[in-house]
Amino acid sequence: MKLWNRQARLIIGGKMYSSDDIDIEFNVPFSTEKEPDMAEISIFNLSPESISSIQKGTKVVLMAGYANDIGMLCCGQVGKFSTTIENVDKKTTVKLASAIIPWQQEKIHKTYAENTTSKEILTDLVSIFGVSIGEMTPVKNVTYAKGRTVSGRVQDVIKSITRETESKFYIDKDRVYVRPYDKGTQTGFLLSGETGLLASPEKMEVSEGDRKSRQGWKVKCLLNHNISVDSIIVLKSKTISGTFRVVKGVHTGEWVTEMEVV
Repeated sequence: MKLWNRQARLIIGGKMYSSDDIDIEFNVPFSTEKEPDMAEISIFNLSPESISSIQKGTKVVLMAGYANDIGMLCCGQVGKFSTTIENVDKKTTVKLASAIIPWQQEKIHKTYAENTTSKEILTDLVSIFGVSIGEMTPVKNVTYAKGRTVSGRVQDVIKSITRETESKFYIDKDRVYVRPYDKGTQTGFLLSGETGLLASPEKMEVSEGDRKSRQGWKVKCLLNHNISVDSIIVLKSKTISGTFRVVKGVHTGEWVTEMEVV
């Protein structure tokens, strides 16, 4: 893996910006929590025209990597934005998350027919957010023999039904996942000193959703777009070696990825 020639590319307001031409700072968290993870990106010295193209709900995509190995770190909608003056620089900061506007605003009152399943209801509710389904495999696909009426904020209904299925629910890169807690996404990625591992993993308790904390590890490596929420990675170090699932973490503008794994 070639870990030089850092590159970041930001698409926002229909325009693409490159770290070769403009300063870009970012902090991109990822987790299996039900609330969408809110990323923060700052761009410096944009033109007035470019600043005016950024509005609440504007689509954003951030990619980063090295040389020709560049991949997506996050995408979503602008939830908040501001422009401030710092010394002689004009700093525009956006906070974004997948489906953040409908997640915060959409409400529903709907009755589903007899024998509708929780999977069918969740699939229907997710369509309101305008995102796709990465996986929809609830642990318990409950059948509502007498039908089911849902009412209130869509996010609250989704959280409630997901609990009934004893599954985890999260949104990552505009895709929704409903799956067993211990299931992740196979990546085939080996993380070692040769591929960017920094220092030795540290033992820690890792929490996840409504589950009790469990034994895990805190891991730090050079920024890597291959690693995201629920990634299954092979970790090789002097401290530990084996296959692990990424529960949560963050990509930072210091070009580092930190994560908690179990």
